[in-house]
Amino acid sequence: MSGLVPQSVLLSSVMPKALREGEFAVHYQPKVDSRTGSIAGMEALVRWIHPVMGMVPPDRFIPVAEESGFIVELGEWVLRAACVQSRAWRDAGLPRTPVAVNCSINQLKRGDFPDLLSRVLKETGLPPDCLELEITESVLFENPLSLVAGLSRLRDLGIRLAIDDFGTGYSSLAYLGHLPARVLKIDKIFVKNIVHGANFPILRAIVDLARKLGLTTVLEGVETAEYAAAVAPLGADQLQGFYYGRPVSAENASRVLARGLRLAGKAD
Repeated sequence: MSGLVPQSVLLSSVMPKALREGEFAVHYQPKVDSRTGSIAGMEALVRWIHPVMGMVPPDRFIPVAEESGFIVELGEWVLRAACVQSRAWRDAGLPRTPVAVNCSINQLKRGDFPDLLSRVLKETGLPPDCLELEITESVLFENPLSLVAGLSRLRDLGIRLAIDDFGTGYSSLAYLGHLPARVLKIDKIFVKNIVHGANFPILRAIVDLARKLGLTTVLEGVETAEYAAAVAPLGADQLQGFYYGRPVSAENASRVLARGLRLAGKAD
């Protein structure tokens, strides 16, 4: 029998200590208004810089955190940090910048989650409409009945709800109108394929239907000028990807907001 400890077990065992010792950080990636080129919001993304392993990719530690249940504690920490930062930007006189935070199924299933959100907003002084919760399509459509009531409570708090990674699952477009969401984030795979002449009619249909349902549309994965040009005719409301800015530290995100960001150029 091998004496090696599985990496998932190792990561799970050290994450709580890593959070206490400040190894986790929140980085921010801009979402850009497709019409004006101004920053429409920031997405908060958790990063783990381990003193020995270095940068631990999110796709390695997030699933482990989900499996172990640590995602609840980590998610609350990210939520609070993002709300504090968004409020700090407001206090510094920077443009109004809603912040989006990813939300896990483990968090959503907790009956006290709406109360936690309400408390964090009150403690940080952040207006509810400056907070957006991103929930992946797969989570929503695998748990529709159990989640809709809870999501409606979140909406009633004034928080914006976003369906993330849309198009990666198996959901029905018609079902979108039954969810208390206000934002539809279309997965980057569509943008990647559209450059090669594929998926344009499908993407057009999704954007058009979302607009009729009153949803704000966000195209993810706009990584280059070529991608930006390819998606321009679709008329999506917001764009996100490396072309407009990579995830950066809160300090660097503040600089981006201070100088503004235009479609004519990329953030450093």
